[in-house]
Amino acid sequence: MLAACTTDGRLELIRTLIPLGLQAVNAVLLEEFERLTGVKSRHHGSLNRWGHQPGSVYLGEEKFRIEVPRIRDTERNAAVRLHSYEELQKPGKVDDRVMKKILLGSSVRRYELGSWVPFLPVPGSP
Repeated sequence: MLAACTTDGRLELIRTLIPLGLQAVNAVLLEEFERLTGVKSRHHGSLNRWGHQPGSVYLGEEKFRIEVPRIRDTERNAAVRLHSYEELQKPGKVDDRVMKKILLGSSVRRYELGSWVPFLPVPGSP
């Protein structure tokens, strides 16, 4: 019974973290998108906003559908891919050590213990 409770708790934590993970994915994509194209309604060189398209990313080993912002280089007449999107399309394993840190931090309301864990790659970070 204890193992079932632990598994149920872990699954519930994952269900809770998925929306937060997808929000973080959108924030990372938007940050790179705006860095490349500039602020909306202000042109930033030859790189232009070109709408959105359906795409998918992995959070751990699970794949999720998202809308991906598109960029077009009008000088070269070519699409520009977001580096962060390419990285998020690769499946990754959820490390048990990371999960334990998160569980420890959230179960005793010591959120700072789990807050250092990097969930998503941030462009330009080491």
